[in-house]
Amino acid sequence: MYGSPRYGDDLDFLVNCPLTLQTLAKAVAARLEGATRLVPEGTALTVSKAKDARNPHTFVVAVGGPDLIGAVRVKVKLWRVKESALRGVKTTVTPVRLVHGATSGLQTFVPTADLAEIYVDKVFALGARPYLKARAVFDLHWLITHGVSGACTPENLRVRLATYPGETVAEWLEKAQVRRMQLTTSADTVAQDLTRWLPSSWPLNEAAVRSMIQAAIESLDEGVRVMRKIAAQPATAQDQRDRP
Repeated sequence: MYGSPRYGDDLDFLVNCPLTLQTLAKAVAARLEGATRLVPEGTALTVSKAKDARNPHTFVVAVGGPDLIGAVRVKVKLWRVKESALRGVKTTVTPVRLVHGATSGLQTFVPTADLAEIYVDKVFALGARPYLKARAVFDLHWLITHGVSGACTPENLRVRLATYPGETVAEWLEKAQVRRMQLTTSADTVAQDLTRWLPSSWPLNEAAVRSMIQAAIESLDEGVRVMRKIAAQPATAQDQRDRP
């Protein structure tokens, strides 16, 4: 959306909690089945049944055929949140234009989180995941080089706590400390994994990777400071209303 060079592996959406996700999956299938430029002759479109037990909810859109090797698959991840939490996410409408293939020139407009919201997402996820994701390290570095940092607040981190299943302030802080220590010794692992997600021309020398890791550490420290402020405050009625 914003020109990052990193390749993606799925699409993430925030959706209002009452939305029936299986209905949404069927609507996606109905819309794409009539798009002959997206589903060429000799191929078939499939949309998997939505996995609806907990956040993130997912379904997979695939285009393939018996006479083709491989298939195009896009995983759609949906995070159900209460409307009160959804209203707290700042968004902008971004134009998306396809530049390659049979549908080149096609343009649409997509509501997307603004860069500051994406930064907060990345900080929260870096601490919340049970493993280190090199892509998050790069994303935070890229965001900072594009002028985005210092965006974490108690209000927007509470939205993430309401979105992630079963996440608490204490657990996040504990995992974030482990992640911080892991980052200091992960330069080789990060560099190796990022070769899958960046153009071959992108510099991944030792200095570049260490700069990325330092940016991720500083961002995580920012998140820790704000989470500690939340921990020092009593839970509010709004916190409970925001949880799906």
